[in-house]
Amino acid sequence: MKVISYGNGNSFDKEKWNDIINCHFKPKGGLWTSPIDSKYGWKNWCQDNEFGDLSEYFELEISGVICTINSVYDLQKLPILRNKEFWPYNYIDFQLMKRNGIDAIHLTEKGERTTRFTMWDDCDVSLYGWDCETVFIMNKDCIM
Repeated sequence: MKVISYGNGNSFDKEKWNDIINCHFKPKGGLWTSPIDSKYGWKNWCQDNEFGDLSEYFELEISGVICTINSVYDLQKLPILRNKEFWPYNYIDFQLMKRNGIDAIHLTEKGERTTRFTMWDDCDVSLYGWDCETVFIMNKDCIM
């Protein structure tokens, strides 16, 4: 899968990689990208919202185990952290997913629309804040 990352320089540097840490809806670390052929990826979202600097970007190819989220059903199959102390909502256990061999998560454009506000529906978790079609890379070794 070919992806593009904006705002992280003009080339990927494995030495600057930060492992993922669970943190509410969006984990820290890893690498946030969008598919190159996305109809509504990060570049589109930034342009629509007058956000960020799009002058720095690089393209990558990834392979490995990619978890695709295209529906609420796909989201409900993921491991959930039940966190009531700091945040009143549950969130995905991204660290467990990585330990279980998932290299990246691909949230499709349809998946983004259908999972954005699910925490207020019958689903225990949401991908609120994942604003566009996204490929979140959790394992730097899947980058070719």
